Amino acid sequence: MKLKKLFLPLVILFVGCYHNPFLADTYNENTRKVVTDEKASYKICHYLQSKDLQSYELADEEKITGVAVGETITAEAKSYVGFTFDKTNENNVVESVVLQDGSSELKLYYSRNKYTVTFNANGENASGEMTDQTFYYDVSQTLSANAFTYEGHVFVGWAKDGNAESEDFTDKASVSNLSTENNATVTFYAVWLEGTAANYTIEYYLQSLDLSSYEKSENSKEVQYVADKEVSVTPDSIDGFTYDTENAENVTSGTVAEDGSLVLKLYYNRNKCTVTFYKNNEAAIGEMTDQIFYYGSDDTKLKANEFTEEGSAFIGWAESATATEAKYLDGEELNIDLTSTSVELSLYAVWETGETAVITQLSGKILDTDTEFSDGDEINTSRSVVVNFAGNDYAEEFYYSFGDGDEQISDDSIEFKDLPDGTYTFTVWSKNSAGVKSTEKSLSWTIAADVKLSVDGKPESVIAKNTAVEITVSGDNLASCFYSLDGDSTTDITLTDGAGSFTLDNDATGDFTIVITGKNILGEETEETFSWEVVEIPVAQLSDVAAVIEADSTVEVTVSGCDYYKYALNDGEWSDVIESSTSIIISDLSAGVAYTLKVIGGNSDVYSEDSLDWQATDDATTATWQTLSTSLGDVFNTNMVTGDSGVDGKNIYVHSDSDFIYFGYQDQNNTQEFCYDGNTKVTALCMVIYSDNASSVRNELDGIDQNGNASQPTLTINSQSLSNFVSIVFDSETSGIATFYAVENNKWVVQDSSAITFTVIKGGQCAVAIPRTSLGNPKSKVYYVIYMRDYKSASIYAGWPAITQSDDGSYRVESGNTITLE
Repeated sequence: MKLKKLFLPLVILFVGCYHNPFLADTYNENTRKVVTDEKASYKICHYLQSKDLQSYELADEEKITGVAVGETITAEAKSYVGFTFDKTNENNVVESVVLQDGSSELKLYYSRNKYTVTFNANGENASGEMTDQTFYYDVSQTLSANAFTYEGHVFVGWAKDGNAESEDFTDKASVSNLSTENNATVTFYAVWLEGTAANYTIEYYLQSLDLSSYEKSENSKEVQYVADKEVSVTPDSIDGFTYDTENAENVTSGTVAEDGSLVLKLYYNRNKCTVTFYKNNEAAIGEMTDQIFYYGSDDTKLKANEFTEEGSAFIGWAESATATEAKYLDGEELNIDLTSTSVELSLYAVWETGETAVITQLSGKILDTDTEFSDGDEINTSRSVVVNFAGNDYAEEFYYSFGDGDEQISDDSIEFKDLPDGTYTFTVWSKNSAGVKSTEKSLSWTIAADVKLSVDGKPESVIAKNTAVEITVSGDNLASCFYSLDGDSTTDITLTDGAGSFTLDNDATGDFTIVITGKNILGEETEETFSWEVVEIPVAQLSDVAAVIEADSTVEVTVSGCDYYKYALNDGEWSDVIESSTSIIISDLSAGVAYTLKVIGGNSDVYSEDSLDWQATDDATTATWQTLSTSLGDVFNTNMVTGDSGVDGKNIYVHSDSDFIYFGYQDQNNTQEFCYDGNTKVTALCMVIYSDNASSVRNELDGIDQNGNASQPTLTINSQSLSNFVSIVFDSETSGIATFYAVENNKWVVQDSSAITFTVIKGGQCAVAIPRTSLGNPKSKVYYVIYMRDYKSASIYAGWPAITQSDDGSYRVESGNTITLE
């Protein structure tokens, strides 16, 4: 065991003699002694050599009291099994004198007994030599490997009896305590058997430190024996462990196989020290369970005393119930030798009594505000406090604990300044003149001045432009808060009950950093900083697509506003990623089908659903169109009424289906072209339409030129309500520009003309398709006038019904034609 000692240097002055207690070990018989009537005590310490043979450990301590100061004292060696008093040890102190301060100490050192093991070949025809082996008491050591041979025989081990037929120990066994006598000789005799040599294995399994399993030991070994013979194993001695005879996994015997397959297994438990604590006083209260230390554990400290006795002080532990001095201090680290066997240690509490000291007062005050606080209070207005305390008349010494360790004090107040946030406990006690400790008193408080800033709603590291983010701040002791965006001036955050919020619009792209600062009422600050990037999500821009196109035609759409795109047609699968320099071409469109083209744009050549480099599929850019039920050419050829001539021998036709109204014009002689080269006239095909499903302008339609400007001539239709006007101005022999007008607030206003589809069949023939929905979706009849016009000459010709010109140059139609809709 380790024993902690407290040495107090004293200078003792005797009449006619000066003696330094630190020179006690140098005492000799010539030192002058002065014997007085004063009594004192001294110690005799016995030290045993450790197993490493390099040091000594205190094994026993005797305290002799009531001896006259100055008297000569001597010590006699004691008897310890396996040890011999070493007279030659220079550290021995076997004689001294009693000193007044009780520090005299006699020391005796004991060496481990050593013995010699000799090896006998034990056979007339056996040969070989083996060197003697030295052992020390209670120290495990492996026997030397057998070096003898005996022709026709197998060495199976060693026996202490030369006539033994079986071995006591296997070859290279670990042994100890073969003798307790100093300088003894132990002879081992070789044991031989006739037969064929074969090996078997002995495996040793040692209990783990957490006691949950067993681990194979390096002590495991291969042993020679005779094939087909029964063999049993004698457990080896293993330091720190004891063979577990009850373990069901043990395999201690078997038949030796020629192939060496026999394995014997031995299981060992860790040696342990079981410490039992006794309160050793009927008046003491409390309970303490046993404490167990296992071989190999680093934790060898006694647990803290849990017994208490009113008016008595706990001094420490002794191994005897009658001891008046402690051998072990509270929490002392024990140096327990568990190498050979387990140990049971009984410890008895040692008490000291005296007049009871009492703590009579304990209070606290906040330094900055000079206000008192109570046990358990929270303080957020200061970081500095003063603790005041007092005791009764028997309280001679004060002690306190605050944080790490205990401290002795003499004042009746202590200041603690600049305390960080946390919970603190100040515990104070006192001792009486005999050193008996009083009951402890404690005062606890919590410093909670730090502002705890919590920020919720932080944006992701990368977000889309115009993604508004609401930031919420809150926290303990948050008295005020403000933020700065990219180092700009600060903006206050309005707080209600310690919480507030503000919004970031993120209406510009780039990298942004915000610093949010919170303050407590002491003006102390804490900050939260975070950064993010705002990016522009690409949006695909599509070129215009006519609202209505002919069947079997081709649609070409160009994509801009992004570097790459994907598209899907009529909820079909999305295409692969395509560079925006490549147009979307859709051919062979089916007749009478409504089409929707969805396009998403991206700025990277790899599409990712979560990437902000790509437009979301839910926000795709779309283009829609309708295909005619059949081609305009087929409608024209099917429905043209020949011989039904208008002005100047031109034929006009009109036809409808469930979706469209079709108008057509044909030069009966196939000589009238729509556009001539050079300075010749440019011709337009015009339709004036009215229906009872739309607002209208009555009686008069001003002429509208190819630029949408009103110009002569003027066309009037008596007694009719006009609603729509279509003008197709031909810019070549095969193409032109369609413009669609509707009446709004009694004025003609240009509408979306993409739904007006027309085609030049051949020279002098043209067909036009107008969606019924563009005309207010009429259900029964439509009134119309269709005619040709030359904008250069400002003349109208080839109208149906007949158009007449007045003297003033204006044109007039008495009434329009009627078509009954399908």
